[in-house]
Amino acid sequence: MDIITSIIQKRAKAMADKKAYAEEARRRINAYDAEIAAYNEAISKLNAAASSLICPACHGEGVVKMPGGADKQDTETCSVCKGTGIKLT
Repeated sequence: MDIITSIIQKRAKAMADKKAYAEEARRRINAYDAEIAAYNEAISKLNAAASSLICPACHGEGVVKMPGGADKQDTETCSVCKGTGIKLT
């Protein structure tokens, strides 16, 4: 076998390996995309369910930021939810 034939065969193998690697990478990426989509859907459902429960004044934190002196902010217990972070009815 001459050197040119050997190099052509090696190139063909490298191209085939690259194609197989790209297909495997695409398969894995698709699996990750599906997993991420499922997480996004779960987060959306949880946020939608929780939005009716979260205190609108403190956004579920239980504290509100109050303007303070000298370029700082103080926090106080939220007076709407009494510090629970949950909307009181």
